Amino acid sequence: MPDLQFINDHLQVLFNEERYTEALEYLKNLKSESNQSPELLSKVYYHIGRILFYNGDLRNAKENFLEVLKINPSNLYSLVFVARIIELEGKPSSAMKLFSQALKTNRSYTQLLHAINGSLQDLQNDDEDAEYILTQNSLELQLDNKDANPKISILVLCYNKLEYTEKCLKAIFDNTTYNNFEVIVVDNASVDDTPGYLETYGKLIKYVHAKKNLGFVGGNNLGAQFAEGEFLVFLNNDTEVQHNWLTHLYNTFVYYPNAGAAGSMLIYPDGKLQEAGGIIFQDMSGWNYGRKGDPLDSKFNFVREVDYCSGAALMVRRELFNKLNGFDERYSPAYCEDTDLCFGIRKLGYKVYYNPLSKVVHHEGATAGTDLNSGFKKYQVINAKKFKEKWADEQ
Repeated sequence: MPDLQFINDHLQVLFNEERYTEALEYLKNLKSESNQSPELLSKVYYHIGRILFYNGDLRNAKENFLEVLKINPSNLYSLVFVARIIELEGKPSSAMKLFSQALKTNRSYTQLLHAINGSLQDLQNDDEDAEYILTQNSLELQLDNKDANPKISILVLCYNKLEYTEKCLKAIFDNTTYNNFEVIVVDNASVDDTPGYLETYGKLIKYVHAKKNLGFVGGNNLGAQFAEGEFLVFLNNDTEVQHNWLTHLYNTFVYYPNAGAAGSMLIYPDGKLQEAGGIIFQDMSGWNYGRKGDPLDSKFNFVREVDYCSGAALMVRRELFNKLNGFDERYSPAYCEDTDLCFGIRKLGYKVYYNPLSKVVHHEGATAGTDLNSGFKKYQVINAKKFKEKWADEQ
């Protein structure tokens, strides 16, 4: 009998290539086998429910999530999916009650209040249950307070590693003082609990579920299609933004009208500097300026023009991003697309700036790894050659 890790690994291969018919067949065969442990059977029902949900088969999806809840009544994500289905079926009052139940048993998931608020907005009339829920939880929903500042779209791309996505989103909502922004989260067909977790945010985020793994290039290009902001911020899910990061990043464009892109100071979790802007040498090789240095050193603490900034925390004018047709698909699935974008912006006559006042902690390699010979990381070497071929005549 395969264990959960084996099942998840096999499903991820199928999800990556959008082979959901095969995935359902595999899961149904597992379900029919005898002597399944409750934990494994629960996971099988959960995966079947998720696949059906994102393929629009809500009735059968709900049946599978309910089977999970029979085995484990406290399964948060199955409860959230059932609530979402009921909401989509046009029953906001019932959905609101289920979201409330999820919050009562998972108090740290305060984002569920926004899911409750979404159901409230769908109600045609005042609802006493809604008032009771909000009073009992003693938590206030913050209404949007937007002024004349231009809207900024923050794009976060996920591929498993839920523990990093949780910290990333929490940091965004805790440390962003700029008051006119939206968060778009693209999930690249993760097999872990990332989709269920993202559903708990309700309308607080725009959640885009990719049917297959599109990589960094394709995933961010997809997310950008849903953006409404004048500016786009590409933010890795293994980052934790620091206080006032977005305001400082935006101010780069205020004080430097010729800015087409701006990047944050990237800091390792141990406090050392990871990047203070990027350098491209004459041979087209690159380097993260200041790597392993002291982020308090004065030479890293002034705004300056750079060759490029990492796509781990990069703001660009949406107009320019669209003019360049987004990240160049030749670099799919990942690596060098951010440097290429910055070069494209510079070719259009704009500048790329590094702003040290905008600070972001980056767990480098958390999603793609660090081995240059395997996985997504191997494309760092492959795409460096493509980048050199494309831009050799520009240096």
